[in-house]
Amino acid sequence: MTNSVYVVRHAVLDAHVSFNEINQFMEAINKTNFMTVIDVDITQVDEFEVMAERYFYGSDDVVHARMRIEVL
Repeated sequence: MTNSVYVVRHAVLDAHVSFNEINQFMEAINKTNFMTVIDVDITQVDEFEVMAERYFYGSDDVVHARMRIEVL
């Protein structure tokens, strides 16, 4: 998608993010280089599944965020 001024591109970002800090994470994206989060799907992260893969996120509740980002 483009317009007469910018070439508009879309990207998908998958991230495991602290539930308490998801809004800060998306705001940081929105403040960077003409990027805007235009859609987000949030699902639970199975702690035991990620621990089996040797990841440990501490005591925070962590979610999987799939964000669609518009980039100018």
